[in-house]
Amino acid sequence: MDVSMKRNFRLGPFDGAKFEATQVSWMSTVEDLGLPPLEYEKTISWVESHIQYDVKNGDSYAYGIFQNERDDAVAIVDIVHSTRVRDAGLIKMLEVTMGPALAPSKITTESYAELLGIYSEAIVGTIALTAEAHPARIVKLFGRDDDLMKLFVALNVQLNAQTDAPIKSKLEGRWLVISSN
Repeated sequence: MDVSMKRNFRLGPFDGAKFEATQVSWMSTVEDLGLPPLEYEKTISWVESHIQYDVKNGDSYAYGIFQNERDDAVAIVDIVHSTRVRDAGLIKMLEVTMGPALAPSKITTESYAELLGIYSEAIVGTIALTAEAHPARIVKLFGRDDDLMKLFVALNVQLNAQTDAPIKSKLEGRWLVISSN
């Protein structure tokens, strides 16, 4: 069975059209839901200044989590790539920011499956970047909150249970560190 067929979300770079679609969608949703706009305006502004993917080594990049074939992101992922780490390269997933449709005050029991799908794609997509846009042998995922840390603990157990896997993982404080053997 092709696992990629099950993925409803994709981590990917922003281009002009995807940035504009995300900006319009997020600000429209903020207005429709009566949410305070400041935090989302700051996120959109940050994204606009972090989508120059040709700037290398140590810079922070904004990647979107896109649902199916849509151009507007449902979440933003802050990723840092550095080539200065023991000749191996390092990529860090620092933060996942949900769009206004998944604001904490709007979360329902039904939206937990969607949140899990988004976080899963953020992790899988970040790891996939090491083979594509940002070559690295080490991936560090930051557990910004307790829910994400619970996910990382379970993922670490799962990864270490696979004795023939070409990767190893460990927890270092709030970081889940995954490296290739």
